[in-house]
Amino acid sequence: MIDKQLKALKRSCWVIGDILALVLIIGICILLVQIFLSVYMSFLDDQAFIGIANFQRNHQYFAAISISLPENAAMTKLLSLTSMRTIILDPLLFIPSETPDPAKAAYLIEIWTKLLKNGLLFYSLFLVWQILRRINREISPFQIKTFYQLRLTGILVVAMAIIPRNLEIYAANLFFKSTLWFSDNSTPMLIMLFGIVILAIAYIFRYGTYLQQESDETL
Repeated sequence: MIDKQLKALKRSCWVIGDILALVLIIGICILLVQIFLSVYMSFLDDQAFIGIANFQRNHQYFAAISISLPENAAMTKLLSLTSMRTIILDPLLFIPSETPDPAKAAYLIEIWTKLLKNGLLFYSLFLVWQILRRINREISPFQIKTFYQLRLTGILVVAMAIIPRNLEIYAANLFFKSTLWFSDNSTPMLIMLFGIVILAIAYIFRYGTYLQQESDETL
């Protein structure tokens, strides 16, 4: 009975690990493309960035920035495919009825904030995938390495809730202090709580590691 449950558990770890690996491969490829495009757009002239007031999506209004590259059809198509040609600005920072000026700064603030979030997210997923891979290789998860990886994952998730948002607010204040509104500057509490839960699980694993070491020494 125990062997059957163990096999079922290993099978589940294999499936989750394979799905996570696929997500990581696709996500990292997308992230690399977005980083390349973001660096490329950092060197574009200010005239390529067009501010849009009252941009409507899903019956809501936003401020947005669109990129115009009439001389480069291939890059325009790539920007459209990656959903980076028109960026909707954070409605909690930028007033929908006003066009941010300079538009380029607003665009870069928004896109680099998203890239930072995605980078932290994918690195966290990579750490979880490493733990699953060790389990699939029939290596006990109750070891110090698992504790360090889970603890780092929890720290990264908490950082993802705090750092990008505050950097975005700070950068926006540098360029658009007179045209910003702050209807909600609160840290995403759900993400932060999730990170704290992961940290708690990490220390549970640390305790389990001590118990396993004592058991091995006794035997």
